Amino acid sequence: MLRRTVLPIALALSLVGIAPALAAPTLSTSDRLDERRYVATGSRAYVVGTEAGRFPAMGFHTRGEMGGVWTPPIKLVDGIWFGLDGEWVGPATRFTSGYGHVQMDLPSRGGLRVTRTDFAPDGRRAVLVGLRIESEAARTVDLRMQTHSELMSIYPWGETKRENNTQPLTQNEFNLADSAAFEAGALVFREQGTPVVPNAEAHDWAAVVGSTL
Repeated sequence: MLRRTVLPIALALSLVGIAPALAAPTLSTSDRLDERRYVATGSRAYVVGTEAGRFPAMGFHTRGEMGGVWTPPIKLVDGIWFGLDGEWVGPATRFTSGYGHVQMDLPSRGGLRVTRTDFAPDGRRAVLVGLRIESEAARTVDLRMQTHSELMSIYPWGETKRENNTQPLTQNEFNLADSAAFEAGALVFREQGTPVVPNAEAHDWAAVVGSTL
């Protein structure tokens, strides 16, 4: 039987940002952001990265693949990156954690103040990323966003053994290639097929990366 899972929205980009709850307590730091991890999680999806706003290889269950955007039991993308006027933005200079969201102050670019907010709404297989760009004068800005697809299941782990228990079963064998397309103003990534591994099931997974702009 073909198992079909299509995730309608994995990531949304907005210039207006995501407003945190009024008067909700927050905790901020500017120290060692590249060494600290953060998680913004809802009931069905979460995003993991560094407090500097980066997505390096991390984790050991599936070595190097535990960061990025996940909706259990599958991963959607490795991470996201933003660029303004031809230059990539980051790393963050300040990180703030609040109820249900995280916020990062990104380096200024040409007089632009940039703040990023990550939020995973409950009940949705989605992560929202808001980018707030402020300028003292009206101007036109070239905004770019890059994401790396990595549709894959949480299993097998790095230490998973085959039935004969003599050799490991790795994602190099289990993980199929992703395809990419631009449809209706959004990036659509898909992984379809059956891994060439005993007892593996057919699947059809998708991740959609869109913007409100």
